[in-house]
Amino acid sequence: MKKTIVCTKENPLHVQIKKHEKYKIEELKVSGFLGGDDFDVLTAMSQEKGKLRVLDMENVIETDCEIYSEMADDIYVDKISIKDDSFVDSIRLEKVVLPNGIIGIGNHAFSNCVNLRDIEFPENLFLWHWAFHNCPLLGDFYIEGKEGLNYILENAFAGSIKRYVCGFNEWPLNKSGQPICDDEFSDIFSFDGSVFFYNQWWEEISLVRYPNGCDRSEYLIPEGVREVNQYAFVGNRHLRTLIFPKSCCSLKEHAVTDCPNLETLVFKSQSLYGSRVCHWDMYYDNIINQCPNLKDIYLYAEEPEKIKFDVFGNLDNMNDIVLHVPCFCAKKYRDYEEEYCSMYDYNDKKYVKVWREFKRIEEFDPIDTFGE
Repeated sequence: MKKTIVCTKENPLHVQIKKHEKYKIEELKVSGFLGGDDFDVLTAMSQEKGKLRVLDMENVIETDCEIYSEMADDIYVDKISIKDDSFVDSIRLEKVVLPNGIIGIGNHAFSNCVNLRDIEFPENLFLWHWAFHNCPLLGDFYIEGKEGLNYILENAFAGSIKRYVCGFNEWPLNKSGQPICDDEFSDIFSFDGSVFFYNQWWEEISLVRYPNGCDRSEYLIPEGVREVNQYAFVGNRHLRTLIFPKSCCSLKEHAVTDCPNLETLVFKSQSLYGSRVCHWDMYYDNIINQCPNLKDIYLYAEEPEKIKFDVFGNLDNMNDIVLHVPCFCAKKYRDYEEEYCSMYDYNDKKYVKVWREFKRIEEFDPIDTFGE
């Protein structure tokens, strides 16, 4: 069943949709005005009970929607936007045409739209937290340059997108490690479906976004990447093995989170530490968390003091994880003590053999296992 409806504030969508047709419409084209109650009806029509597969909102010219910013603790109301939680669990949706001139898509707006595969994103569209969480059929997403990232919050595509494509779509260094771009290049680029940021001034590369809808079960972060950004790996249902190269020594908060099938982490660097997301934060935490099936962590570092234990401090299942360290290093890790000071008295200190919190510590040969 197809239907076209012209909506106004005086005669809104939720009034015009008749009860007997609400759960029968498969394709709907709406124009004019949409309010909060209208989005609630559209959500019900596209959830399990309904049949709405195709929703065309191209000619919607005004909405009355609120989007909440947790950081600012404030409500935003734009002329055209899609409100928070609008289409959560809308499993029937396959195609959505967004309104011309749309400004923002709210928190969790299309979360768990597991059959959504056809949607075009205009430039400068602001995507809020978890906007397209767990939409595994979404394909490519194009980002021209680093300014485009300002409109996409880090976890907007958690568990979604099969490939990112940027304006610069190749590795910026040649085989000898020399830049292939001009001297002032500091921008994002895509490589093998992921988004990276290259700061030529500091000669550093960061992994910014991984396509968490990609069906790879193993991923080796390219050599040359120094840091993994916040929510780079989030909501991924496919990854089982994640390998960090020698060059990678820094992980930001929530770098690896909500990856339920992840079983193995490999860190080839001789040092590893966490990084704060905001410079005004005093501490960092939750670097790696919500990975309930994590079974093995491999550390190439021979000196335990060069690995910050706090990187792993929020693992819920640490007692079930085996820590693998290089040959002849197990005793170092077992005996290593970390100093903890009381918040109230700096002189009140205690020393904890932190690495013993893992299920057990075993030795391995790095070259024979995952290579140098």
